[in-house]
Amino acid sequence: MTVTWTGKASDNKWATQKNWDPEHVPSSNDDVNIPQGAVIIFDHDVLIRSLTIGQGGPDGYITSLIGPAKITTTAALALYWSYKIACITFDAAGSVNIDTSNGQLRNFIAGALINRGKALWKGPNAVYALDGFILNNANGATFDLQSDSAIGVDYTSNAPPRFVNYGTVTKTAGDSNAASNVLMVFENTGTVDIGSGNVRFRTPLIKDNTEPQPVSGGTGSYIARGKSSMWFNRGHTFKGPIIADSVAFNENDGAGGGGDVRVEGTYYVASQTAILGGRGLFFGAVKSTGKLLLRNGAQAIFVGNGQYERIAADCEIGNGGGQIMAGPSVVLALRPLNFPSGLFANLALATGGNEEFPRMAGVAFQSN
Repeated sequence: MTVTWTGKASDNKWATQKNWDPEHVPSSNDDVNIPQGAVIIFDHDVLIRSLTIGQGGPDGYITSLIGPAKITTTAALALYWSYKIACITFDAAGSVNIDTSNGQLRNFIAGALINRGKALWKGPNAVYALDGFILNNANGATFDLQSDSAIGVDYTSNAPPRFVNYGTVTKTAGDSNAASNVLMVFENTGTVDIGSGNVRFRTPLIKDNTEPQPVSGGTGSYIARGKSSMWFNRGHTFKGPIIADSVAFNENDGAGGGGDVRVEGTYYVASQTAILGGRGLFFGAVKSTGKLLLRNGAQAIFVGNGQYERIAADCEIGNGGGQIMAGPSVVLALRPLNFPSGLFANLALATGGNEEFPRMAGVAFQSN
Protein backbone atom coordinates (compact mmCIF):
# COMPACT_ATOMS: atom_id res chain seq x y z
CA MET A 1 0.00 0.00 0.00
CA THR A 2 1.17 3.54 -0.77
CA VAL A 3 1.01 5.89 2.22
CA THR A 4 1.51 9.66 1.79
CA TRP A 5 2.35 12.23 4.45
CA THR A 6 -0.25 14.99 4.90
CA GLY A 7 0.61 16.37 8.34
CA LYS A 8 -3.08 17.03 9.07
CA ALA A 9 -2.70 16.25 12.78
CA SER A 10 -0.30 19.23 13.05
CA ASP A 11 1.97 17.50 15.56
CA ASN A 12 4.67 16.54 12.98
CA LYS A 13 4.92 13.01 14.42
CA TRP A 14 5.50 9.97 12.22
CA ALA A 15 3.58 7.78 14.66
CA THR A 16 0.30 9.78 14.43
CA GLN A 17 -2.22 8.09 12.12
CA LYS A 18 -3.96 11.34 11.08
CA ASN A 19 -0.74 12.59 9.52
CA TRP A 20 -1.07 9.98 6.75
CA ASP A 21 -3.30 9.28 3.76
CA PRO A 22 -4.80 6.79 4.23
CA GLU A 23 -4.81 7.21 8.02
CA HIS A 24 -2.41 4.41 8.74
CA VAL A 25 1.06 4.55 10.30
CA PRO A 26 3.40 3.02 7.68
CA SER A 27 4.51 -0.56 8.25
CA SER A 28 6.88 -3.06 6.65
CA ASN A 29 4.84 -3.66 3.47
CA ASP A 30 4.15 0.00 2.70
CA ASP A 31 5.58 2.39 0.11
CA VAL A 32 5.93 5.79 1.80
CA ASN A 33 5.85 9.14 0.04
CA ILE A 34 7.03 12.30 1.82
CA PRO A 35 6.30 15.36 -0.35
CA GLN A 36 7.92 18.78 -0.29
CA GLY A 37 7.10 20.85 2.79
CA ALA A 38 6.90 17.98 5.29
CA VAL A 39 8.43 18.32 8.76
CA ILE A 40 8.51 14.95 10.52
CA ILE A 41 9.74 14.06 14.00
CA PHE A 42 10.65 10.47 14.85
CA ASP A 43 10.57 8.91 18.30
CA HIS A 44 11.27 5.31 17.22
CA ASP A 45 12.87 3.28 14.42
CA VAL A 46 10.77 2.29 11.40
CA LEU A 47 10.74 -0.56 8.87
CA ILE A 48 9.05 0.05 5.51
CA ARG A 49 9.18 -1.30 1.98
CA SER A 50 10.20 1.92 0.21
CA LEU A 51 10.62 5.63 0.89
CA THR A 52 10.50 8.62 -1.48
CA ILE A 53 11.46 12.07 -0.16
CA GLY A 54 10.86 15.41 -1.86
CA GLN A 55 9.79 14.35 -5.36
CA GLY A 56 7.78 16.73 -7.51
CA GLY A 57 7.42 19.67 -5.15
CA PRO A 58 8.60 23.23 -5.83
CA ASP A 59 12.15 24.02 -4.76
CA GLY A 60 12.31 26.20 -1.65
CA TYR A 61 9.80 24.41 0.57
CA ILE A 62 11.19 23.17 3.88
CA THR A 63 11.38 19.38 4.10
CA SER A 64 12.87 18.10 7.35
CA LEU A 65 13.24 14.71 9.01
CA ILE A 66 14.41 14.87 12.62
CA GLY A 67 15.61 11.89 14.66
CA PRO A 68 17.32 10.12 16.23
CA ALA A 69 15.88 7.18 14.35
CA LYS A 70 16.78 4.39 11.96
CA ILE A 71 14.71 4.02 8.78
CA THR A 72 15.10 0.63 7.11
CA THR A 73 13.87 0.18 3.53
CA THR A 74 13.72 -3.30 2.05
CA ALA A 75 13.02 -2.36 -1.59
CA ALA A 76 13.90 1.24 -2.52
CA LEU A 77 15.03 4.60 -1.16
CA ALA A 78 14.63 7.70 -3.38
CA LEU A 79 15.97 11.12 -2.31
CA TYR A 80 15.13 14.19 -4.38
CA TRP A 81 15.09 17.34 -2.27
CA SER A 82 15.27 18.23 1.42
CA TYR A 83 16.35 21.02 3.72
CA LYS A 84 17.41 19.08 6.82
CA ILE A 85 17.76 15.40 7.68
CA ALA A 86 19.12 15.29 11.20
CA CYS A 87 20.31 12.23 13.16
CA ILE A 88 18.62 9.81 10.76
CA THR A 89 20.24 6.54 9.71
CA PHE A 90 18.94 5.17 6.42
CA ASP A 91 19.54 1.44 6.05
CA ALA A 92 18.73 0.58 2.43
CA ALA A 93 18.68 -3.09 1.47
CA GLY A 94 17.36 -2.49 -2.07
CA SER A 95 18.06 0.34 -4.49
CA VAL A 96 19.05 3.91 -3.62
CA ASN A 97 18.30 6.74 -6.05
CA ILE A 98 19.75 10.18 -5.29
CA ASP A 99 18.48 12.64 -7.90
CA THR A 100 19.42 16.32 -7.59
CA SER A 101 17.94 17.35 -10.94
CA ASN A 102 15.55 19.84 -9.31
CA GLY A 103 17.69 21.20 -6.49
CA GLN A 104 20.23 20.52 -3.77
CA LEU A 105 19.83 17.74 -1.25
CA ARG A 106 20.50 19.35 2.14
CA ASN A 107 21.53 18.77 4.88
CA PHE A 108 22.48 15.34 6.17
CA ILE A 109 23.45 16.24 9.74
CA ALA A 110 25.13 13.42 11.68
CA GLY A 111 23.36 10.12 10.99
CA ALA A 112 24.25 7.79 8.12
CA LEU A 113 23.25 6.25 4.82
CA ILE A 114 24.00 2.54 4.57
CA ASN A 115 23.76 1.24 1.02
CA ARG A 116 23.45 -2.55 0.81
CA GLY A 117 22.31 -2.76 -2.82
CA LYS A 118 22.76 -0.48 -5.83
CA ALA A 119 22.98 3.28 -5.34
CA LEU A 120 22.92 5.90 -8.09
CA TRP A 121 23.64 9.61 -7.68
CA LYS A 122 22.71 11.80 -10.65
CA GLY A 123 21.74 15.41 -11.32
CA PRO A 124 23.62 18.73 -11.53
CA ASN A 125 23.23 19.83 -7.91
CA ALA A 126 25.11 19.05 -4.71
CA VAL A 127 24.44 16.73 -1.79
CA TYR A 128 25.44 18.29 1.55
CA ALA A 129 26.60 16.10 4.43
CA LEU A 130 28.16 17.40 7.63
CA ASP A 131 28.79 16.95 11.34
CA GLY A 132 30.19 13.45 11.08
CA PHE A 133 27.63 12.02 8.64
CA ILE A 134 28.72 8.57 7.35
CA LEU A 135 28.01 7.21 3.90
CA ASN A 136 28.59 3.46 4.16
CA ASN A 137 28.78 1.46 0.94
CA ALA A 138 28.51 -2.10 2.26
CA ASN A 139 30.31 -5.22 1.10
CA GLY A 140 28.77 -6.35 -2.19
CA ALA A 141 27.06 -2.98 -2.78
CA THR A 142 27.65 -0.54 -5.66
CA PHE A 143 27.62 3.27 -5.50
CA ASP A 144 27.60 5.00 -8.92
CA LEU A 145 28.83 8.63 -8.95
CA GLN A 146 27.22 9.75 -12.21
CA SER A 147 26.76 13.36 -11.09
CA ASP A 148 29.50 15.90 -11.82
CA SER A 149 28.62 17.95 -8.75
CA ALA A 150 29.78 17.64 -5.12
CA ILE A 151 28.85 15.30 -2.31
CA GLY A 152 30.06 16.17 1.17
CA VAL A 153 30.65 19.16 3.38
CA ASP A 154 29.88 22.84 2.84
CA TYR A 155 32.54 24.25 5.23
CA THR A 156 30.14 24.78 8.15
CA SER A 157 30.64 21.35 9.64
CA ASN A 158 31.75 20.61 13.19
CA ALA A 159 33.25 17.30 12.07
CA PRO A 160 34.08 16.02 8.58
CA PRO A 161 31.71 13.57 6.89
CA ARG A 162 33.06 10.14 5.95
CA PHE A 163 32.57 7.89 2.94
CA VAL A 164 33.42 4.32 3.94
CA ASN A 165 33.58 1.90 1.02
CA TYR A 166 33.54 -1.87 1.51
CA GLY A 167 31.94 -2.58 -1.88
CA THR A 168 32.45 -0.89 -5.25
CA VAL A 169 32.39 2.83 -5.99
CA THR A 170 32.08 3.45 -9.70
CA LYS A 171 31.32 6.19 -12.22
CA THR A 172 29.56 5.07 -15.39
CA ALA A 173 28.74 8.54 -16.81
CA GLY A 174 30.24 11.99 -16.68
CA ASP A 175 31.63 14.94 -18.62
CA SER A 176 35.30 14.54 -19.53
CA ASN A 177 35.79 18.23 -18.67
CA ALA A 178 34.13 18.01 -15.24
CA ALA A 179 34.30 15.72 -12.21
CA SER A 180 32.43 14.17 -9.33
CA ASN A 181 33.73 15.85 -6.17
CA VAL A 182 33.79 13.65 -3.07
CA LEU A 183 34.28 16.20 -0.27
CA MET A 184 34.41 13.56 2.43
CA VAL A 185 37.08 11.62 4.27
CA PHE A 186 37.24 8.64 1.91
CA GLU A 187 38.18 5.25 3.39
CA ASN A 188 38.39 2.43 0.89
CA THR A 189 38.76 -1.27 1.66
CA GLY A 190 36.78 -2.28 -1.42
CA THR A 191 37.21 -1.16 -5.03
CA VAL A 192 37.04 2.21 -6.76
CA ASP A 193 36.43 1.51 -10.46
CA ILE A 194 35.98 4.65 -12.58
CA GLY A 195 34.70 3.80 -16.05
CA SER A 196 33.82 7.27 -17.35
CA GLY A 197 34.74 10.87 -16.53
CA ASN A 198 36.74 12.07 -13.54
CA VAL A 199 36.53 11.87 -9.75
CA ARG A 200 38.16 14.20 -7.21
CA PHE A 201 38.64 12.84 -3.68
CA ARG A 202 39.20 15.92 -1.53
CA THR A 203 39.42 15.72 2.24
CA PRO A 204 37.15 18.57 3.38
CA LEU A 205 37.83 21.61 5.46
CA ILE A 206 35.57 22.14 8.46
CA LYS A 207 34.03 25.29 9.87
CA ASP A 208 37.18 26.79 11.44
CA ASN A 209 38.86 26.35 8.03
CA THR A 210 41.22 23.67 9.30
CA GLU A 211 41.74 20.23 7.88
CA PRO A 212 40.93 16.90 9.53
CA GLN A 213 43.73 14.54 10.44
CA PRO A 214 45.47 12.77 7.53
CA VAL A 215 43.30 9.93 6.31
CA SER A 216 43.86 6.46 4.99
CA GLY A 217 42.97 5.91 1.38
CA GLY A 218 42.56 2.33 2.56
CA THR A 219 43.80 -1.09 1.52
CA GLY A 220 41.36 -1.28 -1.39
CA SER A 221 42.15 -0.77 -5.07
CA TYR A 222 41.74 2.33 -7.23
CA ILE A 223 41.12 1.78 -10.96
CA ALA A 224 40.41 4.40 -13.64
CA ARG A 225 39.65 2.95 -17.06
CA GLY A 226 40.10 4.46 -20.50
CA LYS A 227 40.72 8.20 -20.28
CA SER A 228 39.17 8.54 -16.82
CA SER A 229 41.19 10.19 -14.09
CA MET A 230 41.38 10.45 -10.30
CA TRP A 231 42.51 13.44 -8.24
CA PHE A 232 43.49 13.42 -4.55
CA ASN A 233 44.37 16.25 -2.21
CA ARG A 234 46.90 15.98 0.59
CA GLY A 235 46.63 13.69 3.58
CA HIS A 236 45.88 10.39 1.82
CA THR A 237 47.77 7.13 2.35
CA PHE A 238 47.14 4.31 -0.11
CA LYS A 239 48.04 0.74 0.80
CA GLY A 240 46.25 -0.95 -2.10
CA PRO A 241 47.04 -0.79 -5.83
CA ILE A 242 46.39 2.25 -8.05
CA ILE A 243 45.84 1.46 -11.74
CA ALA A 244 44.79 4.34 -13.96
CA ASP A 245 45.30 6.35 -17.11
CA SER A 246 45.79 9.62 -15.22
CA VAL A 247 46.20 10.54 -11.53
CA ALA A 248 46.79 13.88 -9.82
CA PHE A 249 47.98 14.26 -6.22
CA ASN A 250 47.96 17.24 -3.84
CA GLU A 251 45.46 19.20 -5.88
CA ASN A 252 46.10 22.83 -5.00
CA ASP A 253 42.61 24.21 -4.41
CA GLY A 254 40.47 25.30 -1.44
CA ALA A 255 40.62 21.80 0.01
CA GLY A 256 44.36 21.39 0.18
CA GLY A 257 47.66 21.14 -1.63
CA GLY A 258 51.18 21.17 -0.26
CA GLY A 259 51.09 18.11 2.03
CA ASP A 260 51.98 14.45 1.60
CA VAL A 261 50.35 11.63 -0.31
CA ARG A 262 51.75 8.16 0.44
CA VAL A 263 51.40 5.31 -2.04
CA GLU A 264 52.38 2.01 -0.46
CA GLY A 265 50.80 -0.41 -2.94
CA THR A 266 51.52 -1.18 -6.59
CA TYR A 267 51.33 1.91 -8.81
CA TYR A 268 50.62 1.79 -12.55
CA VAL A 269 49.51 4.89 -14.44
CA ALA A 270 49.61 4.84 -18.23
CA SER A 271 49.40 8.50 -19.30
CA GLN A 272 50.25 10.97 -16.55
CA THR A 273 51.01 11.37 -12.86
CA ALA A 274 50.69 14.99 -11.77
CA ILE A 275 51.95 16.15 -8.37
CA LEU A 276 50.62 19.67 -7.93
CA GLY A 277 52.37 20.62 -4.70
CA GLY A 278 53.79 18.93 -1.62
CA ARG A 279 55.26 15.44 -1.83
CA GLY A 280 54.25 12.26 -3.58
CA LEU A 281 55.89 9.38 -1.68
CA PHE A 282 56.03 6.04 -3.49
CA PHE A 283 56.96 3.09 -1.27
CA GLY A 284 55.54 0.22 -3.33
CA ALA A 285 56.39 -1.19 -6.72
CA VAL A 286 56.09 1.55 -9.35
CA LYS A 287 55.33 -0.09 -12.68
CA SER A 288 54.75 3.18 -14.54
CA THR A 289 54.07 6.82 -13.81
CA GLY A 290 53.30 7.72 -17.44
CA LYS A 291 54.40 11.29 -17.94
CA LEU A 292 55.56 12.72 -14.61
CA LEU A 293 54.40 16.32 -14.12
CA LEU A 294 55.53 18.43 -11.14
CA ARG A 295 54.13 21.83 -10.18
CA ASN A 296 54.43 24.37 -7.34
CA GLY A 297 57.68 23.00 -5.91
CA ALA A 298 56.34 19.45 -5.74
CA GLN A 299 58.54 16.47 -4.90
CA ALA A 300 58.29 12.99 -6.35
CA ILE A 301 60.11 10.62 -4.00
CA PHE A 302 60.59 7.01 -5.08
CA VAL A 303 61.69 5.13 -1.99
CA GLY A 304 61.77 1.71 -3.59
CA ASN A 305 60.64 -1.62 -2.23
CA GLY A 306 64.04 -3.22 -1.64
CA GLN A 307 64.26 -4.70 -5.12
CA TYR A 308 65.64 -3.39 -8.38
CA GLU A 309 63.23 -0.85 -9.77
CA ARG A 310 63.43 1.39 -12.84
CA ILE A 311 61.27 4.49 -13.13
CA ALA A 312 60.99 5.35 -16.83
CA ALA A 313 58.96 8.42 -17.74
CA ASP A 314 58.81 11.63 -19.67
CA CYS A 315 59.19 14.35 -17.06
CA GLU A 316 58.01 17.95 -17.04
CA ILE A 317 58.70 20.35 -14.20
CA GLY A 318 56.49 23.41 -14.51
CA ASN A 319 55.71 26.62 -12.67
CA GLY A 320 57.17 26.76 -9.18
CA GLY A 321 59.84 24.13 -9.84
CA GLY A 322 60.05 20.65 -8.41
CA GLN A 323 62.31 17.87 -7.20
CA ILE A 324 62.68 14.18 -7.99
CA MET A 325 64.36 11.89 -5.46
CA ALA A 326 65.14 8.19 -5.66
CA GLY A 327 66.29 5.61 -3.16
CA PRO A 328 69.26 3.24 -3.65
CA SER A 329 67.16 0.48 -5.25
CA VAL A 330 65.70 2.77 -7.89
CA VAL A 331 66.97 3.72 -11.34
CA LEU A 332 65.56 6.93 -12.80
CA ALA A 333 65.27 6.85 -16.59
CA LEU A 334 63.68 10.18 -17.43
CA ARG A 335 63.65 11.13 -21.11
CA PRO A 336 62.96 13.78 -22.10
CA LEU A 337 63.20 16.29 -19.29
CA ASN A 338 61.25 19.47 -19.99
CA PHE A 339 61.63 22.70 -18.00
CA PRO A 340 60.44 26.27 -18.51
CA SER A 341 63.21 28.63 -19.59
CA GLY A 342 65.53 29.60 -16.73
CA LEU A 343 63.85 27.36 -14.14
CA PHE A 344 66.09 25.75 -11.54
CA ALA A 345 65.06 22.15 -10.92
CA ASN A 346 66.56 19.53 -8.68
CA LEU A 347 66.98 15.79 -9.12
CA ALA A 348 68.41 14.07 -6.06
CA LEU A 349 69.64 10.53 -5.53
CA ALA A 350 70.15 8.74 -2.25
CA THR A 351 73.50 7.08 -1.64
CA GLY A 352 73.88 4.26 -4.14
CA GLY A 353 71.11 5.53 -6.39
CA ASN A 354 71.38 5.47 -10.16
CA GLU A 355 70.34 7.79 -12.94
CA GLU A 356 69.85 7.53 -16.68
CA PHE A 357 68.86 11.07 -17.59
CA PRO A 358 70.62 13.57 -19.84
CA ARG A 359 72.69 16.33 -18.33
CA MET A 360 70.98 19.64 -19.03
CA ALA A 361 71.84 23.27 -18.43
CA GLY A 362 69.91 24.76 -15.51
CA VAL A 363 69.35 21.38 -13.82
CA ALA A 364 71.14 20.58 -10.57
CA PHE A 365 72.17 16.98 -9.85
CA GLN A 366 72.60 16.24 -6.18
CA SER A 367 73.76 13.04 -4.48
CA ASN A 368 72.66 12.66 -0.86
